[in-house]
Amino acid sequence: MATWRRYRKPILVSETSWHDGHPVHHHRYPGLNKGTWLRHVSEQVDIARFHGANVVGICWYPIVDCPPWHAPQSRNRWSHGLIRKDLSVDPWLSAELGLVAMSDGA
Repeated sequence: MATWRRYRKPILVSETSWHDGHPVHHHRYPGLNKGTWLRHVSEQVDIARFHGANVVGICWYPIVDCPPWHAPQSRNRWSHGLIRKDLSVDPWLSAELGLVAMSDGA
């Protein structure tokens, strides 16, 4: 809301990723996974829209797993995305993406 009030421009939430192996995330938000994190972000956007913010969308970044920022050549991957390094689909994120798409009329 502070950003909306300051700039009065459309907002795109573009940094929403959840790293399943990140200990700080799990300490701050025990019991959450990528799906419940996306639900939390979506609920916060709904609240902002209710209060008048023009939020035009949410970008889940990255949709596939990626190397750590500090080691871009690494073969290790952070578990951010829908498609995991073993090419399986994250079930919690997949289910929540389906619910978000249906609720937005996509």
